[in-house]
Amino acid sequence: MKPLVETIRAQEQQLQEQSRQLKLLPDFQKQAEDERKAAHLKAVEAAALEKQVEALKLKNEEAEKAKEQVAALEQSLKEQERAKNEELEALKAEKDAQLKAVEEQLSNLSQTVYELKKPWWHKLFGSDQGSS
Repeated sequence: MKPLVETIRAQEQQLQEQSRQLKLLPDFQKQAEDERKAAHLKAVEAAALEKQVEALKLKNEEAEKAKEQVAALEQSLKEQERAKNEELEALKAEKDAQLKAVEEQLSNLSQTVYELKKPWWHKLFGSDQGSS
């Protein structure tokens, strides 16, 4: 009889333990649900952060491309400015040469006009009077 009583007591304890665990089951379910929600929230946050990182990478790449374009445009502008300065210097030199030629022609024409305005007798006797 003693083994039977012990078996019954063991079964009673086992039933009490199972009853206690059944009472705790809603708490475990709530805890598991809370953990599932927290894990889902972390996954959503991680996905959002990944999207933000990707967007920042794209912006950074665009900024780098823009910097490269600005540098290329600045270089192009410098080259164009240098070419314009060279062209301007060439035009100035050409203008100076033309001005010198015009001044020379003007001097020759002035001399010719001076010679033509001399009275005829100066022309005729001018060389004799100068030598006397």
